[in-house]
Formats: sequence, structure tokens, C-alpha cells
Amino acid sequence: MNTKPNIFTSLTDLLAILLPGAILTLLLHGWTGINLAQFLLSGLESAGFISALFFLLIAFLLGYFIMWISSILDLWIYYPLRDIVYKDQRHLDKIREIRTNRASSYSNGLFSDFEWAQTRLMEKLPQGFFQVERYLAESRLFRALMIALFLAGIRAFAENVWLWGLGITVLWLFSLIRYFQTCHGATKMAYQCLIYLEETCEPSEPDDDPPQNEGPDTRNTLSMDKAFTQKVSEEMLAYLGKEQTGKIRGMTLDSGGKQIIASISKSETIFCYRGKGKLSIQIPDSDQSEQIRISSYALTHVPVQREIIIENQSSTSLELISIQSA
Repeated sequence: MNTKPNIFTSLTDLLAILLPGAILTLLLHGWTGINLAQFLLSGLESAGFISALFFLLIAFLLGYFIMWISSILDLWIYYPLRDIVYKDQRHLDKIREIRTNRASSYSNGLFSDFEWAQTRLMEKLPQGFFQVERYLAESRLFRALMIALFLAGIRAFAENVWLWGLGITVLWLFSLIRYFQTCHGATKMAYQCLIYLEETCEPSEPDDDPPQNEGPDTRNTLSMDKAFTQKVSEEMLAYLGKEQTGKIRGMTLDSGGKQIIASISKSETIFCYRGKGKLSIQIPDSDQSEQIRISSYALTHVPVQREIIIENQSSTSLELISIQSA
């Protein structure tokens, strides 16, 4: 499971600390009567280098404090107004249905629906989890900016600097809008990714007379429902590294050590819906092969021009879905 944060999220979180902290530091300098211009210019001198570092340190500490305090805005502003601003609850209803069907009773009350969706994405679909984190990082930035701009606006109006006050008010309103958009975007992205993940796990009905599972160069391929195929959106498949979709095929191996052998002409992503088994990928120009254990909800990428052997190693059927590159 790859949970390494991306650069965009890390930089946005750093900006969410430094930018509001710098604004509050400038306000504190103004309120204490320190000549801010002289203070900043002294940083260009060798003797004032420590002062500049001290300014950044204070900005970082104040910014971290603001970001911590601003989290209360989720309870005071976003959650109470969320259902009023965004009335479409279809994604939430679907997630609650999925959670009811899959989650154990001990998780009730311990995780919110959003936290539960995040946890499953972290394990099953890290690409979707990173997209959610991008939205959350932006929401933290604009949430902290709302606090800093609010204090700056109070000072501007208190000193009768109306032009600055109006400008800060416009920025505050923009931050408020983006805060709502990014919070809602994170929730919607998490639910969409998890719904996509669950729908691609949906098993297909077997043919009346399915082909045999054994024998070289054979593939027990089940025709997928048209409705199922339509549910697989290009946007969601992009998170799996597929900008375009080729064939989507289902495979079922009965219990008892059954296996299939196939030659892959195009790269494929194999998703295990149910069961346990072993996937062997032949290494080119070699007698060796890469052995991969597969289990429920595991994703495996198979490169082009490879011969694979899939073996069922459980007492139940092994059900797989193959998404082929276009």
C-alpha cells in the first residue's frame, strides 16, 4: 500500500501554515509599533539575517496555531451549512448502503462515513486517496486564510482604511467559497472513487455453458453486463493509469487447483473480486517468472507481451476482472 504524500499536497500544507502566519505576523508588527519595513530590509544585511529567520519562525508558529484553531470552522460553518448548500445526497446514500453491507458492527460510531471511505481508499485505491488529499490540503489553506484575513479586515476597518478593508473582505469571501468547494470536492471525490471501486467488484453472471478452465492458451472469459460496462467511467479509470478503456472481461476459476494460461498482447490491470490465488508473470527472455499472491480487492498490473498463469488456491471460486488498455 503506497501512502507516500505527493509534492502538491505537501507544498499546499506548508503554504497553509506560512501564508496565514506571515499575515498575522505583519499585523502584530503593526500593533506593536515596530517599523516593519526597516525590520524586513534588515534581513538583507548580514547582521539582520537572524532577524529574517526569526520572522519566518514566528510566522510558522503563528500559522500552525491558526491552522489548528481554524479546524473549528468545520463544526461552526461547513457542517451546519453543508446540507443547505449541497442538497444532492445520492453519493452519501450509496456510501452508507455500501458501508452497511461491508462494514462490521464494531466500526459503527468509530468512523464517520467520510473517514471510512478515506480508509478504504488508502488501502484499496491509493491514487483516489491522493486526489482526496489534494482537495483537503486546499481546504486547510483557505480555512486558515479565513482566520488571518478576518483579523486583517478588523484592523483595516478599525483604522478607517476602507479601501484595504473592502479588498480584504473580497479575499475573505473568495476564501470562504473555495473552502466550501474544496471540502465538498474532497467528500465527493472520496465517495465517487469508493463507489467506482465497489461497482467494479460486482460479479457477473456466468454463461449457460462456460468454457473449460483448464488447458493452454484458453481463457474462461465471461461477458460483462452492458450496464456494468457503462458504470466504468473514464475519469475513474484514469486513477488506475488508464486514460482510455479497452476490453473489460470477467474470469472465474473453480476450486480445486484450476488454472488458466493466457498470452497478454496489451497491458492489463487484473482486479480480484473474490477468492485467493497465485498469478505467475513470465519474465521475457528467461525461464523464470514473477510470482504474485492475489486476494480479494487486490490490483495487479500485467505489462504487454507477457504470458501469465492464474491458479486458484482456495476452496471457493476465484473471480477476476480484467481491464485491458485501449
